[in-house]
Amino acid sequence: MNPITQASFEKKTEKGKEVTKNLITGYIKAAENNEALLLKIIDENKDTFYGKKYGFKDIHSAKEYMEKVPMTVYEDYEEYIEKIINGEENPVSVREVVHFAKSSASTGAAKKVPMCFEAVEMFADYTLSMCFSTMDRLLGKSWIKSRGLSLGMIQFEDLNGITYGPASGKVRERFKDVEHYVYTSPIIATYPKGEVDTVYLHLRYALMERDLSFITCSFLNLVVGLMKYLEQNHEMLVRDIKYGIIDENIRLPKEEREILEAALVPMPERAEEIRAEVEKGFDSIMTRVWPNFKFVYGVGSGSFEVYADKLRSYLGDALIHFSVYSASEGIFAVNLEPEAHKMALVLDSAFYEFIDIKDESETSLTLEKIVEGNEYEVVITNLSGFYRYRIGDVVKVSGWLEGNPLIRFLYRKNQMLNMAGEKTNDRTMHHAVSSLCRDFGIELVEYSLYGDYDYTPGRYIVFMECENLKSETDIHVLEKALNEELMKANPSYADKIKRGLLAPLKLYFLRENSFEVYRRLMVANGGSVAQLKPVRLIDNPLRKEFFFSMVKM
Repeated sequence: MNPITQASFEKKTEKGKEVTKNLITGYIKAAENNEALLLKIIDENKDTFYGKKYGFKDIHSAKEYMEKVPMTVYEDYEEYIEKIINGEENPVSVREVVHFAKSSASTGAAKKVPMCFEAVEMFADYTLSMCFSTMDRLLGKSWIKSRGLSLGMIQFEDLNGITYGPASGKVRERFKDVEHYVYTSPIIATYPKGEVDTVYLHLRYALMERDLSFITCSFLNLVVGLMKYLEQNHEMLVRDIKYGIIDENIRLPKEEREILEAALVPMPERAEEIRAEVEKGFDSIMTRVWPNFKFVYGVGSGSFEVYADKLRSYLGDALIHFSVYSASEGIFAVNLEPEAHKMALVLDSAFYEFIDIKDESETSLTLEKIVEGNEYEVVITNLSGFYRYRIGDVVKVSGWLEGNPLIRFLYRKNQMLNMAGEKTNDRTMHHAVSSLCRDFGIELVEYSLYGDYDYTPGRYIVFMECENLKSETDIHVLEKALNEELMKANPSYADKIKRGLLAPLKLYFLRENSFEVYRRLMVANGGSVAQLKPVRLIDNPLRKEFFFSMVKM
């Protein structure tokens, strides 16, 4: 192994051990430590415009803070953010904004979320460093720490001298010149300029690396997409590796193609290895083409659970580390073990409040007052100037580690369909769709939900893209079965159907690659391929027009 590669792994692993130790030590007095962070944030910002507006200098406890400062949403900060972009004094925080995190735009227009230096560092410490230390502890010497593949795509805009793009990209940007010691992809795949076939480049260069040992990504759908690409294009990939070329149909700027091709060499033996494994099929293909492959690191909860299930068939005995619970506003919880969905709160990243989703008064609770088994909306006060901010996520308390709750992300509140008071969230819909696919042997690609208010009474329209749907399949049988599954999963929906307040749902099947076409459309319109989330709720005219146009006739 290259000594620089080895040193990079050792440095990250040791940093991860340090961060993990400090994290767990803080759990003994979790509530006390989290309140201490809040009081520190309040004190340092008491002389800002926002601090003076809400009397931060007179707040001395979490209770006083929750009584005097209102809850907020992103729109409450838009005016302040514009001031920061225009070079005016920061109205909300004394900490310098070094980056604006771009939201995934899965729930509306992309946001510009300010990040201070400390917030950026949190992402560095609690993601790959912690992952490496965890896998090092678990796998020991069986993990040969060779290079991996990172399915990131980093593109920044400039907002008056401040970068604007995915939060994870700001962390990685600092190591751009040396990342080839840890990752296999050429720089143009991660930092594309112009029209670039990034999936091809990521996979082609990873396949060249027989000792590839891990893959990291923002969301697991990216790895599933990578394996689908291998299934569909393995002949081209094997040929290109064999002869040391890049297929002429691959999209690449001319000058970049010339640079890459000049450095490539024929690899006939490696190409033959890959061809032989592909001919055996794609079950466990990842550990067959990469014998030292050990894990995938990425988000696989909530809307991404369907991709975790799909990924299993490719993985062999490799593991999934379900990474972190984070958003553009910060990093909030981490998995301390692979193959686990119980995440521990990051107490030094934000002050946390929780609203029981069954509490109509929406009274928030501090972390020591929440109850195992209950579901809560998360409210955060972060390091960069967002106060009592409702991020719109719902989590379930699944246990405790010392005094710190272990949580599992469930769904986003604004991805809920509520036409008649039935409140069908994404987790419930996922259960119904998965049950239908299991019972009828359907291989699901993706699904989306639309509330049809033009129909009387209102009804759900479910769009499903499937891989192995037989031509003789009776859609009316599936439609009835899916409606029954949803009624079992959501008793309130069943009640509204029985009372005639909602009509039974309508099911449409989409043409092949519909969701991939939509993803490409969003990327063409400025979205980040690494940040795009599944479209679970069709809630704007563009989505409505697109998905209805893709229905199979």
